[in-house]
Amino acid sequence: MGRGVGVYCEACGWERQFIFGRGILSSCKDECLESLKSGEFGNLAQRMADELASDEIKLQREQTTFKCAHCGELVSGEFMTAQHAGAHEMPVVFISCEDVCPACGQPMAWVRGIPIEGDAVEYLRKMRKKGCPKCGGKLKESTIIWD
Repeated sequence: MGRGVGVYCEACGWERQFIFGRGILSSCKDECLESLKSGEFGNLAQRMADELASDEIKLQREQTTFKCAHCGELVSGEFMTAQHAGAHEMPVVFISCEDVCPACGQPMAWVRGIPIEGDAVEYLRKMRKKGCPKCGGKLKESTIIWD
């Protein structure tokens, strides 16, 4: 099950969300394979998808939040776990997120780990105190749960 936290502005419709986990439908095949082949997850992922037949690869996609290692900004993204089907090899994880941090402009050097969810809650708490960055209106909390 996936979950997330967010804030939104009733006045102007601006919103910011951070999603964590995967739903029960996140085990994917054709759509995920196409994402790999398109280069969305980088050159290594693209080569792996091109070299293996679709029945030779097991894929699982997960939405997550990354933390910029330079400035601490939180950035939404996703990662995909790819494993050679039937083999006992370690899975390979491919990342898809912005190349440049939107806050500091540095190349995105991300940190991922358990505290990110707590970081997102704290980040949104501070944001609610400041108000909507678009119109200055009051921000309201949202909780997201999805399958």
